Amino acid sequence: MNKLLGYIQTQTGSGTMKRKLFLYMLLLLLFILLVLASMLSLMGQFKTPKDSLLETCELQQTVFQKDIQIHRNHLSMMGIHFSEDLSFGIESWLSEQHTDFSSLLNSHKKMESLEDFLFDTVHQYLMQADCSGAFFMLDTTVNTSAPNAASSKSGLYLQINGYEIDHREALCYRGSSEVAKQHGIMPHRKWKLELDSDVFWGYALAAQKASLPLDNACSFTDFIILPGMSERAMHIAIPITGTDGTFYGVCGFEVSESYFKQNFAQPTKLSHMLAALSNSYKSDQAVLTDFFSCGTTGGYYYLPKENLSVTNFSKGLSRFSDGTDSYVGVISTCEDLHGDNPFTTAILVPEKDFAAESLHNLLRLGILLFLLVVLSVIGCIYFTHRFLVPLLRSLEQIQKGNFQAPRINMAEIDDLLDFLAQKDGETEKEIKQLQEEINRLVQTQNREINEEEYRHFQDCLANLTGKELDIFNLYLDGKTSKQIQEICAITSNTLKYHNANIYSKLGIKSRKELLAYAMMMKEKERQDARP
Repeated sequence: MNKLLGYIQTQTGSGTMKRKLFLYMLLLLLFILLVLASMLSLMGQFKTPKDSLLETCELQQTVFQKDIQIHRNHLSMMGIHFSEDLSFGIESWLSEQHTDFSSLLNSHKKMESLEDFLFDTVHQYLMQADCSGAFFMLDTTVNTSAPNAASSKSGLYLQINGYEIDHREALCYRGSSEVAKQHGIMPHRKWKLELDSDVFWGYALAAQKASLPLDNACSFTDFIILPGMSERAMHIAIPITGTDGTFYGVCGFEVSESYFKQNFAQPTKLSHMLAALSNSYKSDQAVLTDFFSCGTTGGYYYLPKENLSVTNFSKGLSRFSDGTDSYVGVISTCEDLHGDNPFTTAILVPEKDFAAESLHNLLRLGILLFLLVVLSVIGCIYFTHRFLVPLLRSLEQIQKGNFQAPRINMAEIDDLLDFLAQKDGETEKEIKQLQEEINRLVQTQNREINEEEYRHFQDCLANLTGKELDIFNLYLDGKTSKQIQEICAITSNTLKYHNANIYSKLGIKSRKELLAYAMMMKEKERQDARP
């Protein structure tokens, strides 16, 4: 600031008042803008596009993670109640049939009876839970002679046909189609009787936790492609155990990719935002694989390929690339209610959208700064003109000696004009008094000097030499002896010599008499010059 002030002082050192005022006003404006910018910066109002994107993504990430946690906690709670109700139903049916669980092996009739007994329970939980399917798999099969009998599990698997909130129909994906039809449910086009535990590997996860309390026995699987379909899904699996600890099987819920896209679309202002969920992300591998994705409630998004490599972008942001397209966003891993099922969420936007937004912000800032500078210059010119024009007009009137000019409502200038007008009046009064005194002295001298002697004085002027006439004229102009010596470049003795000659030729005796005649001559010349 000191250097800038010094530069302005150098540039305006000998400039006009208008230029100086303009530059100092511009300097003041720049200082005010600098202070304002500093305050806004300290208050966090100035943000780069990266800062804004990071803040927005982190906020969106928080909302998205909260939605996922609430949903997973809801499914866990519903799954626990589902397991308890199925366990109670199985034991109630076994008690009514006066049989044990092992009697279900290779018994298609008993299995259909049990499925019919438990059908309403499964259908009820399917409709109540936020899911796309509900199922149970029992640790038994109706055909031990089948090639895959070891992994084939009897059970019932119902799916939602469409995800409209006000209209939810079910289809039978696995289980007895006859039982399903009796309950008004049609079989799925990819229907099969039993479930394959090698495919629905949530069965193995839940079976390992059969001895744990149900609160700690919930497992979320990675994503699988449902057999016979192109749809991917993840499952929450909970063991079904009897009151005596007998392991009956596994139950749970399905969340399909279509259901996830529809129900987890995020409200956001981010352009083409993509929200991703993964149950198997490893930060040390820095590759996001096997994930669900959803977009926004009011738009669309660009679906990436299966694998996204994750690298650092800057300021907490990460870059995600599938080899063709790249994205920018945030990624983080958190845990569900029980802490044993971590999941990873990511919020991404296409990098080309981020680059376009950054360019847009830069252009907007440039235009804003340009307009600010233009308006500042115009403002400086306007106020400079508004302030200086009356001032310059007053100074012009002062130069012309017109001290009675109209006042401009500037106290200092008006006071100066009043002061100069007063002094001008006093000066005129003094001049008038001096003129009257001169006239009086001339009249007195006229009375003292004889007219005949004055005419003789005038006639004798012709006898003076050129040098003597020059000295006489200098006396006539009121010059002193010392000034005459300097003007004529003569010594004191030379001046005395010329004075003696002048006195002798003009017939006068002293310098006083010489000055008296000279005053009379000047007065007569003024009188003769008057019209």
